[in-house]
Amino acid sequence: SVAPSSVPLGDPAQAQWTVRNIGTGAVTNLPIRVRLLRLADQATVDTHDALISLPAGGQTNGAHAFATTATVPGAHVVVLEATVPDAQGQD
Repeated sequence: SVAPSSVPLGDPAQAQWTVRNIGTGAVTNLPIRVRLLRLADQATVDTHDALISLPAGGQTNGAHAFATTATVPGAHVVVLEATVPDAQGQD
């Protein structure tokens, strides 16, 4: 989620997220990326990368203030992506 839902150009957009592990095994050093995306042209305006670890059934919360100075007025979304390895540990 982003608060407030309407952000004046130049003010930071504060994004908050929750990642849940609904599996039965722990996840260690899971790479996540949170992107501020401009809808008009699908351009990534700003990104935040992190590594998270989650126990089985666990969750973690995060937040990041995205800069809006490098974009134009219009609709934007925040996208949360995770690179989940396969059973052999490959991305």
